[in-house]
Amino acid sequence: MLLRLNGFEIGLDSALGEYNFVSHAHADHIAPLRKDKKVIASDETIELAKARRVRIKAEKFVPDFVELHDAGHVVGAKQIAVNDEKKGLRVVYTGDFKVEKDIFGLRAELLKADVLVLDCTYCDEKHKFKTKEEAYSDVIEWVRKNGEENRNSIIGAYSLGKAQEIIKVLNRDGIVPIVNEEVERINEVYNRLGYSLEYLLGGSEEAEEEYRSTFCAIIPHTKANRVLANSLSRIYGKETHCAVATGWDHHYDVHRKFQLSDHCDFEELLGYVKQSGAKEVYSSHGDAKALRKYGFDVRAVGLGNEIIL
Repeated sequence: MLLRLNGFEIGLDSALGEYNFVSHAHADHIAPLRKDKKVIASDETIELAKARRVRIKAEKFVPDFVELHDAGHVVGAKQIAVNDEKKGLRVVYTGDFKVEKDIFGLRAELLKADVLVLDCTYCDEKHKFKTKEEAYSDVIEWVRKNGEENRNSIIGAYSLGKAQEIIKVLNRDGIVPIVNEEVERINEVYNRLGYSLEYLLGGSEEAEEEYRSTFCAIIPHTKANRVLANSLSRIYGKETHCAVATGWDHHYDVHRKFQLSDHCDFEELLGYVKQSGAKEVYSSHGDAKALRKYGFDVRAVGLGNEIIL
C-alpha cells in the first residue's frame, strides 16, 4: 500500500512511491529490495534477504522524518513511524508484529500514533494463543517423548523466524536439530548477530551419524505431512512423527500441531490499538470487524490502495 503525507510517498511493504519501507525479510514483503529504489529497512532485514538469495538493487535511505522501532516478528523486523510536523500527525505502520517476548527477547515496542496502520492477520476474537513458554514446553515434551519411544521427530516451520525460534527452544533442552541449506544460511546470519544457534546440516557427516539414532529435523512447513513421515519411516527403518508450528487453526495432516505464532493474537491487537491513542485506524492483511465491536472506526486498506492524509 502507499502512504501519501505532505508531499511524501512511502510504499508500506510495497514498491510503490518515492520511498519504500520493507518491514522484514519474509518473501511476501521484500519486493522493493529487488528494484532500483530508495528503501527504508533495518540492516538485519537486508542481510537476511541476501541470505535468502535476493539480489539487492535498492539503496538504503532513512529520511529524517521517519523512525524505525522493533516489531518483534522476526530478527530485524521493524515498525515505521512517520512524523509530519506541519500537520501535527504521527503515522505508525506496524507491519507484521508480536507483543509477547520470544526466546530471543524479540517483541514489539508499543507506539503512540494519531493514525495507526495495523497488521490484522489474527484479528478475530477466536484467536487466543498460548504463551510462548507454554508452546515451547509442548514442543520439547513431544520431541522428548518421541525419542523415548524410539521415534524420529519432524517439525514443519517457516524457514525465517519460526525455524530459528524452534532451534533455540530445542537447543535449550540440549537437542541439536537437522536443517536444510536455506535454514542454514539464515542461521548463519542469526549467529553473526549473536543469537547463537546449534544445528546440523542435512547431508553432512554429523547429520548422517545422527540419522542412525533417533533424530529431530526442521523442514519447510509446506512439506510437513504424514505422507512424508511414512516415507521417512520406511527409509530409516524407524517410526517418524511429523508436526507443524503455526498460529492458524486450519486442519493439517500431521501428528501434532503446535500453537506457535510470530504474530499477535486478538487480545494483543486490541491492546495495541487501545494504548496507541490513534484517532484513525487502518487494517491491513485481515478483516478488522472484530475491532469495530469495541468502538474503533477501523477502515480496511488493501495492498494496492493509498492512504492519503
